[in-house]
Parts: sequence; C-alpha cells; structure tokens
Amino acid sequence: MIDANGTVFIFERRLRFFNFRPKREERALLFQFVRELKGSLDRYGEFSVNFFQDGDNLHGELLLQLSKQEDSSERVATNRSIQVLGTTLPQLLLEIHYEVAKSFRDKKRAVLPVLPSSGKRAVSLRPGS
Repeated sequence: MIDANGTVFIFERRLRFFNFRPKREERALLFQFVRELKGSLDRYGEFSVNFFQDGDNLHGELLLQLSKQEDSSERVATNRSIQVLGTTLPQLLLEIHYEVAKSFRDKKRAVLPVLPSSGKRAVSLRPGS
C-alpha cells in the first residue's frame, strides 16, 4: 500500500463502531484518549478517527496504517477490519487499544496511552495477545 506522498504502508487496520451512546463526560474521555493515541503513533504511520453524530448515537471509524520502518522485520501487507456494535465506553476504548496494540506486537518501543478506566497498558488486556 502506497499513499500519495510515496509512503509505503506495511499494515492497515480499521475499526468501525456504531450506535455508541456516550454521556458528556464519556465523549470528552473518548476524544482525549484518541488525541493521546494519535500523538503516540504519529511517528509510526498514519492514525485517524472520524466521528459521525446521529441523534444521541455516535458512530466512528478508526484507521491505522503503519509505515515501513528501517529496523522493522518484513511483514506481508495486511488489511483487517472489525466492527463494534452498540458498545459502552470501556468496551470501545478496550477494542481500540487492543487493535492498536496487536499492530505493535513486535515494536516494544511504541508507547500507548493508559486506558482511563483501568490504568493498564493495552498489551496485557486480552489473553493470548
């Protein structure tokens, strides 16, 4: 995968969520978490999140594209998409964190923000990850 600037992406991961009904404070936490995550990942590739409001429902799509690093091992380009329906804030943050952490399994230097609800880092959130 190559973008318009000629950057070679070796990995792409997409997370879509629908029908998330956040309270005002949950919305602020979600946006803060996304900003911190973007700041942590900027040097590794492209990270974007788009949100769509539909009444009380919030829908969104997270896109993570890792660019090829000089010291990274060669990996086959992959494209993975998952969907989360009708979730709560802790579940949504957990899914985002988990999907991003899986992308960095072999990049120990990647610094991910701490989940607001648990204080744990993403790499230990699910068994077998």
